[in-house]
Amino acid sequence: MKRLSLIIAAVMILNAVFCVSANAYDPNSKTVIIKGVEFEYRVIDNKYVEILKGADFIPKKIDGYPVVMIGDGAIEMWGDDEIVPSEHSGRKWIIPDTVTYIGNSAFRDNIDIKTIEIPSSVTHIGKFAFLGCINLKNIEIPSSVREIPESVFGNCRKLEEVTLSNKLRYIGEMAFLNCPKLKKINIPEQLEEIGSRAFYCCPSLKKLDFTKCSPLGIVGKQALGYYDETTEGLGYYDSKKDIEVKKIKNFTIISDSNKCRMAGKYAEKNNINLILDEKSEMGYAGACGAGFTLKVKIDGKSFSDCTTKNPKIIKITKKGKVTALKKGRATVKATLSNGKKYSGIFIVKNDPALKKKATSGRSMGKYKEVREISVGLGKTVSVKLFGKASAIDNKYCSTNMAKITSKKSATSIKIQGKAKGTSTVKVKVNGVKTLKLKVTVK
Repeated sequence: MKRLSLIIAAVMILNAVFCVSANAYDPNSKTVIIKGVEFEYRVIDNKYVEILKGADFIPKKIDGYPVVMIGDGAIEMWGDDEIVPSEHSGRKWIIPDTVTYIGNSAFRDNIDIKTIEIPSSVTHIGKFAFLGCINLKNIEIPSSVREIPESVFGNCRKLEEVTLSNKLRYIGEMAFLNCPKLKKINIPEQLEEIGSRAFYCCPSLKKLDFTKCSPLGIVGKQALGYYDETTEGLGYYDSKKDIEVKKIKNFTIISDSNKCRMAGKYAEKNNINLILDEKSEMGYAGACGAGFTLKVKIDGKSFSDCTTKNPKIIKITKKGKVTALKKGRATVKATLSNGKKYSGIFIVKNDPALKKKATSGRSMGKYKEVREISVGLGKTVSVKLFGKASAIDNKYCSTNMAKITSKKSATSIKIQGKAKGTSTVKVKVNGVKTLKLKVTVK
């Protein structure tokens, strides 16, 4: 099974551990039937009610006391093979405005829920609260909730739109893990942290706008999209086909470099398209690795004219399409489509390189830079080029022992062993750098 299969399986096991309800047996619990549905509950401090077990809906009062707490696993369907969609399914669920607390796994795997209204009285939502609610289509989090905890909406496979309060400060680990139809979610103005894999395996999510968010300090590993060297870009786990990495196209982070630096840094580190909503005339233009191409925009507008004084570092078109050539800093001067003048710095983080997938160890499947390689006599070996070959012909070969069979502009270099011995092949990349590779023909 693929590595991500194991990860997700591990998450499910952990969920099972957390889903063992502390309220499985309570000597003070009582039962009542409301509208034909049996509820198990307890009265706390002779003031309010916690629902321990129920189904179909949430009553506002039980035994004359307001329902304030929905207990751990109270309305979940996980692990209960006898539960089938009820007569109340398919309609909007409404949590009464008496409720302030939603416990861990409270609605876990509840297939009846398609929409649910959470009132502003709720201040706490527990871990895994809506995990696996596969028919949930949209959700709005009220301003009274400041944290979305771990895995709270994980595996909500029909979830399309999420509205978060601008007062939300924290999005937990795997909060929206494996929500393949999630297309729209806002980034709150006061958001401080996004946990690892928060939006992991969300292939329909194409952009996240951080321009109104200033306090963001932490973006966890693989939190936005999913970057892996093996894909040369963004990808996600395809559980239907059990494919570890399937590409996500055109994922973009929109950021303001003066306010939300962490989102921009995350984009740069993971070679994600970055659009800067820049308010000043001087500013930071962006960054990526050699061999990558992206479109730079400022204030959400394209360039009408753009130049650089460092053509050996980047190649840039008048419309702002940048191709990173080799490691360094390049000055960019541009005129926006609205006539505004702009200047900034574009950083290329690394030089072009020849790389090959590791075949063993902890780095198995990831690309690692290679400086020497072996090939059998009459055989062909491929090496991945991180960059674009601007000159491939055998005038760069030092002998006839090894021959490059790839064509000009290739992104993968194929080398054929011609005679036993050692040779050095050379590839000119991006028009600015020549890479050498020692080849042993056996």
